[in-house]
Amino acid sequence: MKYEKNNAFADWLYNRYVEGMQNGEYHRAPLYTLVLRQYISALNRTRHTIQKRHAESLLQRITDANAENAAHRLKKTAAEALKEKLDRLHRDERILRMAQIPEEDVQAMLTIKMNKYAIH
Repeated sequence: MKYEKNNAFADWLYNRYVEGMQNGEYHRAPLYTLVLRQYISALNRTRHTIQKRHAESLLQRITDANAENAAHRLKKTAAEALKEKLDRLHRDERILRMAQIPEEDVQAMLTIKMNKYAIH
């Protein structure tokens, strides 16, 4: 069903919270948590069970991180995290090429970084 895999809104809220905590916007980040809680309470139909479970797990991550004073160490989820990793990879590739590093060394470094980021 289309409802089973549509976690985009919960992921978006979670990612905005993570961004806020990483950027020091401590006044704004809790708003996303509040909206995520309201979103979870609105998912009350059986067809939304998977979405609700996913949103609850994201909220639990936030709650656990706050309890440990580690909210600034949370990582983004889903496509946004992959996009950020790819952007960093392309930026690093440009820097290496501007430094006129030999092509085979550039490829080796990018391969190492791709393995580190688990991008295949």
